[in-house]
Amino acid sequence: MNLLAFDTSTDVGSVALVQDGILLAEQMIRSPMNLLTWLSPTIQKMLKEAGISPDKLNGLAVGIGPGSFTGIRLQMSTARAFAQVRKVPLYGISGLETLAYQILPYRGYILSCIDARRGELFYGIFEANGDALTIKEEFGCLPPDRVLEKAQKYQGEWIIVGETNPYLEFLLKGLPHSLYADRIGIIRASTIGILAYQKKDQLNGDPFSVQPLYLRASNAEIEKRA
Repeated sequence: MNLLAFDTSTDVGSVALVQDGILLAEQMIRSPMNLLTWLSPTIQKMLKEAGISPDKLNGLAVGIGPGSFTGIRLQMSTARAFAQVRKVPLYGISGLETLAYQILPYRGYILSCIDARRGELFYGIFEANGDALTIKEEFGCLPPDRVLEKAQKYQGEWIIVGETNPYLEFLLKGLPHSLYADRIGIIRASTIGILAYQKKDQLNGDPFSVQPLYLRASNAEIEKRA
């Protein structure tokens, strides 16, 4: 099964090809202002270099957020259009789950974070049991002290992953038995593709059933209400 996966929900864009759950190719760029012009040419180039024509793709996997509203809209519109034209299933994977999965194998708790700006964090709390993840709290968007309150309900060893600046020290002190995964805190399209392949039987693949995970109103909506 050939899966094309991509994510533009944060400042780092990522595109990957996954075949039967194995990574074939991946490319990333840290340039939020250029993601719109980078995504489609990168997809075309990667398919060409891998020798896989678009009609040989068996599905698409896309990050659904949370993160940048512009980035989420870009990836969702691109993914839906591609899936409809090629008549292939589309699978949506949360960036918070993606970050947590990148910690495995591990036994303990995982606090997955994405910077939500305005003094808040998008967060997910997971329990890892070797190679499996269990979601312990509904994904949300809260100030760091409220996130910490949610996490402190669970006693044990912790790994914090993702975008935590400038709140990392605060979170580490609040979770005494915790470490920060500083080298794997980027949402990777390869992980999204591998997760989609593993969960494909649980997801229906309908492009219109895949919905963005915003978790809060956009900055423009917040400012409009002010």
